[in-house]
Amino acid sequence: MIAFPSCSSGSTRGNINSFALNILVITSVYDRNLVESDCRVRCCVMLAAKTYASRHGTVSRGTGGTSSSRSVGVSFSRSSGTSSSRGGGGAAASRGSHAQGCDCEVCASEFPLRTHPFLDMSYSRLNQDQKPSSTSKFSFFSRKKPSSHTPAHTAAALALAQEQRRASARAQLQAQQEAEAMARALQEPVTLGTLKQDSLMIPVAKMKQFFPAGHPIPTIASQGRLRLLEAPEHSIHVVFHMMGSAVHVNAALRSPLLDSYAHQRECVVKAFKAAVSAANVGAGTLQGMVLLNLERGGEMGAVEFPFMIVWFVDGRQCDANQLIGRVRQSSLETLDPMKTGFTCSHYFDTFEEVATLARPPLEKMQRKPSSAHTGYIITVFRVFEGNDGVKFERNWLGWTGARTLYKSLTSEVGLKRITLHKSSPQNGTLHYVLMCDCTNFLTCFNKAVKAVPSLRMRLCGDTGLYRPICSL
Repeated sequence: MIAFPSCSSGSTRGNINSFALNILVITSVYDRNLVESDCRVRCCVMLAAKTYASRHGTVSRGTGGTSSSRSVGVSFSRSSGTSSSRGGGGAAASRGSHAQGCDCEVCASEFPLRTHPFLDMSYSRLNQDQKPSSTSKFSFFSRKKPSSHTPAHTAAALALAQEQRRASARAQLQAQQEAEAMARALQEPVTLGTLKQDSLMIPVAKMKQFFPAGHPIPTIASQGRLRLLEAPEHSIHVVFHMMGSAVHVNAALRSPLLDSYAHQRECVVKAFKAAVSAANVGAGTLQGMVLLNLERGGEMGAVEFPFMIVWFVDGRQCDANQLIGRVRQSSLETLDPMKTGFTCSHYFDTFEEVATLARPPLEKMQRKPSSAHTGYIITVFRVFEGNDGVKFERNWLGWTGARTLYKSLTSEVGLKRITLHKSSPQNGTLHYVLMCDCTNFLTCFNKAVKAVPSLRMRLCGDTGLYRPICSL
């Protein structure tokens, strides 16, 4: 129940104004938006009060009673005199001033002055957006909040939706084009010149030993999910001449001004050139290069092989064994300790390429360095004879670190090929050499050596970083 403040009796217009202000103050407690005191709401209340004054006479308020309750009775009369009552007796006093059986709105209502102003206020500014209904209804607490979507926001949302639809359409079109291109590629004949994917190259005679474990060995009749391409066999004999750190023949006669590392480097290059002259064959038959270890330990004798000479002999154009013999004899004669003044360990052996991970183009794969930024990651493994079983060799991608190198070397490094070489048994041991060729090795050196620490943590094989200092 709403209690109106009491006020002294006065003129009809003064009572109407006071009543209108009281209505506005009380309703503003329930809705903060009415603090603006809209004049239209006030006019509705005043018009309603004027209607009662013209119909039932003057409006007056009781003045008695205590101030603590602040609840008064309201009386109406048709004559100049007024009658008042307190509390709930106000309605009974108002009805007592009318004739018996009067059916006016004042006599029919228990709270006459409270009903009509609220009914009139329901058609005020707060409800002008709603459609008029047959029943009067307050909407102070059910008023809709204005939408926060402006035309600019709506346009931006529509533009975003259209862009998403266009992007989805482009993605679907690209996927369809790739599927069609793949279907055409499967139908076209594949050659080494048209091949655009990375390939695993294994000689037919070595398929059972070096085809990766976990996959059935494919054949021409049953290829499975793989695509086989027969290529002419390369009769390439790879020769590694690995040299250890130099040790002076007579340490007592060694001069402190002599740089053993620089002196050994000059002698190795001289031996390489002497071997090329002794071979006396064309560039297509014999290719070679001198590799220098890039690590700091090479100058201090802390690496296993500070220098390497690698030879590639094409057995289809010459007698490989005879040519390799001449190269070996010429190299060792040039590096004779009596001529150089130092001695070092030598490991000279012929290897066979048993597996290669290569990237296109595959038609003409050069063995010698293709640019001045070419570098190599070489790992040497020593295995006892008899431990090179089929199970061991079919898992070569794991224990050699070839899988780690293939995944870690980015396209910026320019990975060209990863080749596994196997030697023949000598004195109860044999060697495997994994050679990783990168065309931009020296340009992106930090990215190229990213996988080297993980390879060395396995304590398997001797890994070194090399660059060519002389080539044929």
